[in-house]
Amino acid sequence: MATAAWCSDCNANVWVGPDGGCANGHPRSSLRGLYESSPVAATSGPEMSPVGTRTQAMGSGASSVKDVADAQRLVIYAFGLNLVCNVLLRSGSALMIVPALAASLFAVISIYRLTGALDYSSGMRILFVVLMFVPLVSLLVLLILIERATKILRAAGYKVGLLGARV
Repeated sequence: MATAAWCSDCNANVWVGPDGGCANGHPRSSLRGLYESSPVAATSGPEMSPVGTRTQAMGSGASSVKDVADAQRLVIYAFGLNLVCNVLLRSGSALMIVPALAASLFAVISIYRLTGALDYSSGMRILFVVLMFVPLVSLLVLLILIERATKILRAAGYKVGLLGARV
């Protein structure tokens, strides 16, 4: 069995070279979702392994694709809550302050979990959390992280719908 992974620079599943990087010359930091695959033919790309058996070896800690799926679902819920709270706060309802704060706290926790599952550096995780306190930018941050998680989940063979991956 040979080792393969998703290369974010190639936007494809690639073979992992002897140096631990992409076979096309990209560094190890570009790889996500390492898994074992049987070579089908020398000219073809890596064969996808069964869903749920791969783990992501991203940086020092390995987290499963299921962790990314679970965290993504929380971020999707946080996006919906933040969208509703932003609209209701703009309507002038003073009673919405407490639910809006609760939704923001939920979003921060969700962002922290997803960035951890995606193995972002501590600095990036803190940056995303701080950006959650900037109005409307927080919604963009949530959308960006949802999109990145979706790419990883689709590369791992999961079907991703409106409310996240079907595990």
